[in-house]
Amino acid sequence: RNNHERECFKKILQLENIYSCDISAESEADYILDFNFLPSEWLAKWDIVFSNSLDHALNPTFAIFSWLDIIKPGGHLVLGIDTSEIELSLSDCNKFTHKSVCSFLKSLQDDNKIHYSSEFLPTAEIDWPHYLIRKT
Repeated sequence: RNNHERECFKKILQLENIYSCDISAESEADYILDFNFLPSEWLAKWDIVFSNSLDHALNPTFAIFSWLDIIKPGGHLVLGIDTSEIELSLSDCNKFTHKSVCSFLKSLQDDNKIHYSSEFLPTAEIDWPHYLIRKT
């Protein structure tokens, strides 16, 4: 909601063409929209999509497929997923475990839709693993 990730990616990657998306206009994101309903003109448009909001998705499976749809072939989806014992609420409407995430990603890999490593990206917070997924 504060474009923190966008600014971090711009600084680390030294790129200007990095954009943020949020449902709230107060966020001052580059794109104000619901990630559950992405624009059709975004199909195969992006090289990388990063999200740490899967727990907010109305339908997490649909959200992942939508994000894969907007990534170019060979592009990457980076998912930061809270695997802690969170309390479900209206905004945090989904819970995940590392095992369930890996099982889902393995099924996509078996269908040749993606490639992922069962090793996730290192982060400071063990309950927030980041999964690197390459679209095939």
